[in-house]
Amino acid sequence: MINIDMDVVVGHAQDNFEELEMNSGIKVFAGASDLTQITASAILEASVPKKSTSIHGLMNVFKHTFDGSFGQRFNLRIEDVDKIRRFNEIGKSVFFDVMSYYIFKGMGVEHILATQDARDLVQQLEPVERALLNRIQDPIENMHRTVDKDGYNVLLRRRTPQRKFVLAKMDAATLYNINVEHESPQPVQENVIITRFNMLTGTGRLLLDRASDSVAFRHELNWDHVLQSQKNKFSQNLDVNNRGGRDAFIPITIHANELRDHIGELKTYIIKEVI
Repeated sequence: MINIDMDVVVGHAQDNFEELEMNSGIKVFAGASDLTQITASAILEASVPKKSTSIHGLMNVFKHTFDGSFGQRFNLRIEDVDKIRRFNEIGKSVFFDVMSYYIFKGMGVEHILATQDARDLVQQLEPVERALLNRIQDPIENMHRTVDKDGYNVLLRRRTPQRKFVLAKMDAATLYNINVEHESPQPVQENVIITRFNMLTGTGRLLLDRASDSVAFRHELNWDHVLQSQKNKFSQNLDVNNRGGRDAFIPITIHANELRDHIGELKTYIIKEVI
């Protein structure tokens, strides 16, 4: 069994820190637990777990709290024999350098890997990187709860008897990053089907193909100003595909700008025209 001493600290070195609202604190600590477990599991197994609570042989364990800025010590505990072997192969410094890399990248911040071994490991994990970055967004958002509500920063650290290593810092800059969205400078043309549509607002969801996840859409114009002939194309496509059954894919072609989040995930199509 391997126990790695870590902590999460709220309001570190901030003179205005006085108290921590409990619901916000719970979100921060739950986010820290999920973030470390999910990222550790992905590094050790080269696959992304769907639930942090179902990771075999890997857990976080509370330790004593400490005074000052509100903090909680915990152990990242590795019990599974294969995970222990893989952790020892990677080495502690490379393991945590790569963990920092993914957490910072998940917040839209560049992290320079310290060694070639760390760069090689990230390259090996490239097939799961997109899934991992998506999977850790909810924990990252939870760890920003006190940043958003109270202006208190949050540190995730690894502890040794000699010093503390900051693995990630959540603050006003990273809060901005995780909430920013980027609109594509040029429109794209896509064949899609409408799966949900609100006739009053012109918003809904669409599919690029039957195997993909649905994506939100809205019109670039105020819905009241859109031609009725354009409005009808949305409702008609929804109707024809509903009547066609589960395997039906009778598309319409949209001319739209893409709205993507800080890690490049497509969030919304801003439709200019149905062709």
